[in-house]
Amino acid sequence: MRKRLNRKLLMTAVIDRMDAMVRVMDENHHVVYMNNKMRQEFGNCCGKECFRLLGRTEECEDCVTSSAKVSGDSESKEIIIGEKVYRIIASSMELRGFSKYSIELFLDITKQKRLEETNRRHFARLAQDVEFAKQVQYNALPKDGEYFGSLKVCSIYRPAESLAGDFFDVVKIDENRTLFYIADVAGHGVRSSLLTIFLHQVIRGMRERAGDFKQLIDGILRGMNELHTGDEAYLTILMGIYDNKTKELTLVNAGHNCLPLLEGDDGRLHEVEVSGMPICSLLHRANHTPVTRKISPGTRLLMYTDGVTETENLAGEPFGTEGILRLWDSQDIKTPQQLVAAIQAGVVEFAGFAPQDDMTAVLLEFL
Repeated sequence: MRKRLNRKLLMTAVIDRMDAMVRVMDENHHVVYMNNKMRQEFGNCCGKECFRLLGRTEECEDCVTSSAKVSGDSESKEIIIGEKVYRIIASSMELRGFSKYSIELFLDITKQKRLEETNRRHFARLAQDVEFAKQVQYNALPKDGEYFGSLKVCSIYRPAESLAGDFFDVVKIDENRTLFYIADVAGHGVRSSLLTIFLHQVIRGMRERAGDFKQLIDGILRGMNELHTGDEAYLTILMGIYDNKTKELTLVNAGHNCLPLLEGDDGRLHEVEVSGMPICSLLHRANHTPVTRKISPGTRLLMYTDGVTETENLAGEPFGTEGILRLWDSQDIKTPQQLVAAIQAGVVEFAGFAPQDDMTAVLLEFL
């Protein structure tokens, strides 16, 4: 008997020292026990109905204790008492030879809820900022159509996230020459999207000087160094200048691993071999070699990012440049809109799911 009594006293002492607040109710919902922590928080409510502690005059409609009795499992809910928020965890129990009882644990989660609310507001503001940045980036892209009497643009632009590391643009240099480019900044998200806007502003700010590829690449490189973007930041960019007077197309590649595809006299696409280092901390000055081709009006050029060619199917096979060429050759009516739509649909069908990388393709038709 003494051993049993000691055990009872021991359990009472343990429960009284718990950080959680504990109370026990009989089957009529009267409080028969409150541990020390709970008495300090709410005063001694033993002998009273359990709902009195909550400032109510009758049983709660969503009584967590009643729910626990019905389910036979622990049930929980959150309540507000004064300026504090508590999580109540209720369990039903039956002692041999005694009546049925219920036990409730009260956990003060006020700080946690305040932190959650703070984080929720921060997340909402961040979501608004990301949406704003998304609109800025999207609106900076050239829309499909004709530019400067030199070329027509038709494109697909599908970011993997809200913000992309892919970008392209068309810029007028002078009366005859038009600059165009497609760029891929390492990664995607906020950091990459900021660099795409940086690139957009640098190139447009250079105006006529952008017609000199060496000055253009040096200007981009100098701007990145001034931003202190770090050794890990880099971008690849495929650029071209079309002179609608001489009908000459000049291409320069700064590390873009997707070679441009130029339409030949046979109506098929052919890779243009043009290469060079990406724009990064390892590049100290422009050393890229341009490639110039004489072309006929109506000739088309396809530029794209590796989100197209490196997308894999379930077998781990990449879509590749071969996938683009197959799609191009299989189209009976080769309107620009049909071709770029076929590329996007073809990549998604090939993968069997939405691609996980930014996917951009730009089809240019020279006038």
